[in-house]
Formats: sequence, C-alpha cells, structure tokens
Amino acid sequence: MYSVPKFKGNWCEDKNERRNISKIMRELGLSEDIIKAYEDGVPAVLDIGYIPTDAQYNVTGMDPMGNEIQLTFEQKQKQLEKIDFFGSELYFKSSFNNNMMNMFFFKNPKDSS
Repeated sequence: MYSVPKFKGNWCEDKNERRNISKIMRELGLSEDIIKAYEDGVPAVLDIGYIPTDAQYNVTGMDPMGNEIQLTFEQKQKQLEKIDFFGSELYFKSSFNNNMMNMFFFKNPKDSS
C-alpha cells in the first residue's frame, strides 16, 4: 500500500515570502522587469498530484504573471528537463521521497556538471 505524500493537494503562494523568491530569481539572472512583474502579480496557485505506481508528482497551476505551470517530478530523475521559468529557459532535475521534494535549477545543462 502506498502512503499519500504530504505535497499532494492544492497550494497557494504566501505573498509575504516573495522577498525570498525575488532573491533566488536575481541569483538565477532573471531581469528586474520579470522580478517586478512577479512581485506585483497575484499569488501563484498549484495543484500537486501524485501517481504512486509511477513514483511521480504532477504539478499544474498558474504563476503570478498568469503563465501556466506544468512540471513532472520523477523520484529518480537523472536527466535535465527544460522549462519556461518566469519567462526564462532553465533546466531542472529533481528527486523526492514521501517526506521531501527537491528541485535543482540550472541556467543551462553544462552548469549542472
């Protein structure tokens, strides 16, 4: 029998914590225009589903600028996946267990070596 991960469900961003995300966005090299649009936008919403037979999270939702979010986290993902992250192309790889989910971003694949 599979246990239900604690991430499953509907989530809404805490707008009070945006200063922390803005700092990360600057470290990733996103433009100040994109960061300002994020800071002024509506709270992001996520719906996180879990498929235990595939050991996979499916994340859908809307970012603060009205862009759709669609991500898949595999339990033992080794390859990098390209995504649009607040108007910039970034790559990610992820790993998780029922107690924790991690997502690691890279500006391009060679940065992950």
